[in-house]
Amino acid sequence: MAYTFTESASPLVSVLWWVEVEEDATYTDAANEFWGIAFSRRHGHTDVVATLIGPSTQPRTLDLRAGERGWGVELPAHVFLRHVPKLSLLGEMRDLPCDGAFVEIGGVRLPVPGYADTRALEEMVTLLHRQGVLVTDEAIAAALAGDAPAYSDRQLRRRSSAAAGMGPKQLQQLARVRAAYRLLHAGRTLAEAAVEAGYSDQAHMTRGMRAVAGTSPARILAADLDSFGSRPGEDGRIVSIARNPAGGRVEA
Repeated sequence: MAYTFTESASPLVSVLWWVEVEEDATYTDAANEFWGIAFSRRHGHTDVVATLIGPSTQPRTLDLRAGERGWGVELPAHVFLRHVPKLSLLGEMRDLPCDGAFVEIGGVRLPVPGYADTRALEEMVTLLHRQGVLVTDEAIAAALAGDAPAYSDRQLRRRSSAAAGMGPKQLQQLARVRAAYRLLHAGRTLAEAAVEAGYSDQAHMTRGMRAVAGTSPARILAADLDSFGSRPGEDGRIVSIARNPAGGRVEA
């Protein structure tokens, strides 16, 4: 599988990504607080499937088929969609109306971006923002950055639940797991990473990673492709994949 990702200059986009599947495989997507819009085309088919990907509190297992291509965007935690029918469950992935040439998101009809066309993907997000379908909540951004919130705890919980379907504490727990991953990736021992990331002990960190990614820290680091590698840490930067530290392309 060839997976490529890149950061975006747009504050409305966290990651732009695309993947080419060479053989049938499964991929575990770690729990996260990010909304995403994805497109895919199966081998030998001309139809494009558009999918709205909601935040999740548990890892998701995705089945990938040989010859399939996928591409899309993932949004920062404080950027979310409105005027879109509520997803019934955290972790839900819902197909969007799409005829192959145009996709409808929140009542706005937009051209389907081409495979690996990062500019078109960014333009799609910009248009959704201009139409009021995609909105930002700076109070959530400030809270995640550790700044004093401008709202009461109750108001912040309500805003956070409206944006990501989960409260501030859950958002912080997910960010803490990624922070621990970054520390391990930088060479810290399990015990050191646990302390620096704010866990009570190594076992606490391991439980957190298993809950979010479905496996142990050691196995995550040993993997050719993991679901933390293309996601931002607390400082907003992307972690390079351990097996491919020079760039974002991974082949497995």
